[in-house]
Amino acid sequence: MSSQPSSLNRIVTALFLAAILVAVSLPSSSTLEPGDTQWLYLSCINIIGLVVLFTLSRKISWHKNKLTKYFFLSFLGFLFFSCLSLITAINVPEGVLAIAKVATTLATITIIYGLAQLQSTSLIKTVAPLLAIYILFLAIPVIWIFLKDPTIARSTALLAPAKLNFGNRNITAAVLTCCIPFCYYGLGISYNRARWLFKILYGTGLILGLTAVFFIASRTSFVSLITLGFIAIISAMYQAHKTKFSKPQLLKRLAVIITVPCILLFLVLQTNKITPDTPNTISQLLITPETTKDVQQPSLTNDEVGNDNARLMFYKIALDDFKQNPILGVGAGNWKLSDKTKFYKTFNRNTILNPQRVHNDFLQVLAEIGVFGFLCFVGLFTILFLTIIRLIKSEDETGLGFLLLAGLSVYAIDALLNFPMERPQLQVFFGLLSAMVLGGVTLSRKRKKEHFISTQTSLAVLGTVCLLLLGATYVDYLKFEDSRNDRYVHSDYKFKDFLNGDKFTLSYDAASQLLDGYFDINGDGTAHDHILGMYAMSEEKMDRALYHFDKSIKVAPYGYNSHMLKAIIYKDKKVNLDSAVYYAKEGVAHRPSLRNNYTVLLNTYKLQKDTLNYLSTSEKYLEYYPSDVNVWRQRALQTLSKTKDFTKTLEIINSGLKANPKNPVLSNLEELVISKKPGAVVKRTNQQRLNLALGYAKQRKYILANKELALILENDPNHYLALFNLGFNASRQNLHQEAIAYYTRAIATGQYKDGIAEYNRGLAYERLGLKEKAAQDYRKSKSLGYRVAQRLPASKLNPN
Repeated sequence: MSSQPSSLNRIVTALFLAAILVAVSLPSSSTLEPGDTQWLYLSCINIIGLVVLFTLSRKISWHKNKLTKYFFLSFLGFLFFSCLSLITAINVPEGVLAIAKVATTLATITIIYGLAQLQSTSLIKTVAPLLAIYILFLAIPVIWIFLKDPTIARSTALLAPAKLNFGNRNITAAVLTCCIPFCYYGLGISYNRARWLFKILYGTGLILGLTAVFFIASRTSFVSLITLGFIAIISAMYQAHKTKFSKPQLLKRLAVIITVPCILLFLVLQTNKITPDTPNTISQLLITPETTKDVQQPSLTNDEVGNDNARLMFYKIALDDFKQNPILGVGAGNWKLSDKTKFYKTFNRNTILNPQRVHNDFLQVLAEIGVFGFLCFVGLFTILFLTIIRLIKSEDETGLGFLLLAGLSVYAIDALLNFPMERPQLQVFFGLLSAMVLGGVTLSRKRKKEHFISTQTSLAVLGTVCLLLLGATYVDYLKFEDSRNDRYVHSDYKFKDFLNGDKFTLSYDAASQLLDGYFDINGDGTAHDHILGMYAMSEEKMDRALYHFDKSIKVAPYGYNSHMLKAIIYKDKKVNLDSAVYYAKEGVAHRPSLRNNYTVLLNTYKLQKDTLNYLSTSEKYLEYYPSDVNVWRQRALQTLSKTKDFTKTLEIINSGLKANPKNPVLSNLEELVISKKPGAVVKRTNQQRLNLALGYAKQRKYILANKELALILENDPNHYLALFNLGFNASRQNLHQEAIAYYTRAIATGQYKDGIAEYNRGLAYERLGLKEKAAQDYRKSKSLGYRVAQRLPASKLNPN
C-alpha cells in the first residue's frame, strides 16, 4: 500500500467530483422530470468511479474505525429494510426506483470515501475550489435573471428561470446554500501557490452565492443561512477561545460574518421592486406575487400558509401510515400512493393533484420503510454528527469540523422541510459530506495508530457496491426511457379538456405503445392506465376505457381520478345510473373538490327525482363551489317543492346571496318566494323598486315599471328619479303631455342640475309642435352644460 499518494491521485479525485457535479447539473434529456435524466448520469459516472477504485485498490489504505463501520452498516440496514418494505408496497416498480436511488447514493459515498483514502491530507483542498467554481457556474446566471433589468417588478414569472436545469428554483437555492460554507472555509485555507487567486475565487463565490440565494429567496434556504450564520459565529468564538487570538481579531471576524450578508440582502431588496420607489421587504422576497400586476403584498393567510398547512397535513398522513404499518411501512417510494383523503378534504380547487412527498425525509422514511428502516436512517445522521463533534474537539481539525457541521446542518434542514433524497444534486452533497466526515478522522496525520482492512475485504465491499450500482443503473435507465415517453404523452394531454371536445394529437394505439414500460406511474403521479383510459374515451372506446380505469384503480387505489371518469361513462355512455352514482360517490367521499363527480350525482338525482340525495349532495357541493348560482337556485326550489318550508328556502337563498351579493337570479328568486309566502307582503326599498322599474322598462313592460315608480312616489312624492322615469316612460309611449307633467315636477325638485330633465321636456314640447317652449328648454339645458344639448342646431334653439 502506498503511504505517499501522488498528485495524480488528487487529479483523479478532482475529475470524479467534477464529473458528478456536471452530471447532476446537465439539462433534462427530453424526460418528464430533470431528475430522471440526472440520476442515470450519476449512476454512469459512479460506474466509472468504481472502475477507478478497482484499478487503484492496491494503492488505497482503507482505514478501519468504528464510526465508519457503523455508518456503512447502518446504510446497508437502511437499504435492506427498504427492500423488505416491498412486501407491503402498493406498487413494486416505484419501490424498486426508490431503492435504486438509495443504492446510487451508497455508491457515491463509497467512491468518494475510497478516493479520499488516496489523499495525503484532508479532501477539503480538492473539494473547496471545485465547489467555489460550481457556485460561480450556478450563481452568475441566477443573478443575471434579476440584474439584466432591475426595474422589472419581482414576480413568480421573473423567478421561474432560476430553476436552471434542476426543475425547481428551491433546488438551486439548496445547492447554492450547501456550497456556501466551503467558500467561507476556503478563505482560511493556506495554499503554497497562487494564494491570492484562491482567496479571490472563494470570496467571489461566497458573495455571489449569498446574493443568488437572496434573490431566489427560498424559505428553507433562508432558515439554512441563519443556521450557517450561528454556526460561523460559534466557530469563531470557539476557535478564538481555543487559539487565544486577540479580541480585535474576533470582532473583525464576527463583523464580516454579520455585515456581508446584511449588505447583500439590503442590495437585493433594492432591485426588482414590487411597489415602485419602495424597497421590497423580506416577506415580499419569501412570498412573491404571482404576476407583476399583483403589486399588493399577499398576506400570510394566502397560498404560502396554505402550503405550510399542506405540509402539516402530509405529516399527519405519514404518521397515520406509520401507525397502520409500523414494521414495514407502506413500501419504499409508495407514500405517493397512500390514502390522502385528509388532505383532499382541505383542498378546494377543481384540479387533479397527486401529492408525492411528505416534505420531510425522516417522516417519509418512517411511513414508507417502518421503524427499523427509520432507525437506520436516523443512525446515519447520528453517526455523522458524533464524528463531527470528535473533529471539532480535535487539535487540528476544529475548522474542518465546523465546516462539516454547517454543511450537514444545511442538508438536515432541507431533509426536515423538503425531500433531498429524491434530488440527485443534494444526494451528491450528502455523499460528499459523509465521505469527508468519515475521512476527516481516518486521514488525520496525527493518528497514533493506524488500522487497515485487507485488500480482499475492500475488493469484496467494492464488488457488492458494484452489483448494487449496476442494478440501480439498469433501473435508472428504465425510468429514463419511460420518462421520455411520459413527457411526449404528457405534452399531448396535459392542457386539453377532452371531456369538452379537445382532441388529442396521439391516437390511443400510439399512446399505448409509448406507455408500455416497466413503470406504471408517471412523474406527476398519474397512472399510465388512467391516461390510456382518457385516450380510449376520446375515441369512444368505452369498454377499453373501463378496462384501463379498472387497472388504474388497482395501481393507484387512492387516486380516485379514474372513479370520476368511470362515473361519467356509466352516466352518459353506458346509461348505468347505479354504477355512475357508486363511482361518483366514491370520488366525492375522497376527493370532494372535483366538480365532475358532483355534476354526475346532481344530474342523476334530478333524473331519478331523488330530492333528498340531491339536497344533501348540493349542500356539500356548494361548500366548495359557492359561486354556482344555478345550484343555489335549484337547491332552493327543490327544498320548497319537497318541504313547502318558505323559511328554510329563504335561508338557502340568503346563503347564496352572501356568496354572490346582488346576484339578480337569486334576488329575483327571493322576491318570488316572498311574494308566494302565505300572508306575506313584499317590502322593497325605493332603490330596489327603482332598479326593478328600470329592468321592466328595458323590456318595454311600462305598466309594471310605472307601477313600481308609483309606489316609490307613495313613499316619497318628490323622488326626482321616479318622476323623471315616469316622464321618460310616457315619452316612449308617445304620451307627451303626461311626460311634460312628470318632467316639470322632476325639475321642480331642484335635484336635476345637469340639464337632462330640461332637454327631455324640450323634446316632448317639440313633438307636440310647441317649438318656442321647446327652444326655451333646449337653451336652458345647454346653459347647464348637458352634452347632447351642446350639439343642437341654431334652428332649434331659436326657431323664429
